[in-house]
Amino acid sequence: MVDSLMREIGALRNEARALDPRTIDEKIVAEVDRVIGDAAQAIDETIAEPEDESRLIGACEAIVVARERIEALRATAKRAGEIVGRSIELRRQAGRQLYDALLTQEDHRKLGS
Repeated sequence: MVDSLMREIGALRNEARALDPRTIDEKIVAEVDRVIGDAAQAIDETIAEPEDESRLIGACEAIVVARERIEALRATAKRAGEIVGRSIELRRQAGRQLYDALLTQEDHRKLGS
């Protein structure tokens, strides 16, 4: 069981490394590191008594918490990227509308001259 928990913590670390650091605040990265560290500590506590069910369950809970935090970050980063993309598209549309409006004004001025 302890070996399986160790593999789980390794997988968590890999998931955390896969997060794009350009899209995540340093405080959030520190929080992910902390929850992974808490999970690793919980696993360390099972090594002395690998048959202690309550410690094993505690380690599993710590891993689940870390996994949930990482997934929440991934989802938040994805949503933020989508919002930024939509914002860029809206700016382009607004720019085009302004251009068209100015072009129309210019045409009216030429006709009025």
